[in-house]
Amino acid sequence: MLRVSYRGVILAWGGVPLFTIDVRRLGRSAEGVGTVVAKAEGSVVRQEMRNMIRAELQAFGRAEFDVDGELRSLGGHLHCKTYLFEGEGEGEATEALPPCWVQKRPNYY
Repeated sequence: MLRVSYRGVILAWGGVPLFTIDVRRLGRSAEGVGTVVAKAEGSVVRQEMRNMIRAELQAFGRAEFDVDGELRSLGGHLHCKTYLFEGEGEGEATEALPPCWVQKRPNYY
């Protein structure tokens, strides 16, 4: 289950479909291999929160969100920063996004 939050307030959450990255084909490295697009169709955000996001967009040109949660398929915890950019169009990348990282859970036997 992944959660999307703004300033510590969870705005949305949802499951992640299982996927596989074949690191053998990538030469033992999966860095920078995948892009995931999440859509918030039908989400409801309180007006106060909308106002905060809008104010950040106007002041800085972008609003920062956190994405985190457990990914069973990767055996760890994922954390990312992502942004909403002012004037961003459908499928239009305005700036390189910061990387995500997965912290693997230790195997205790």
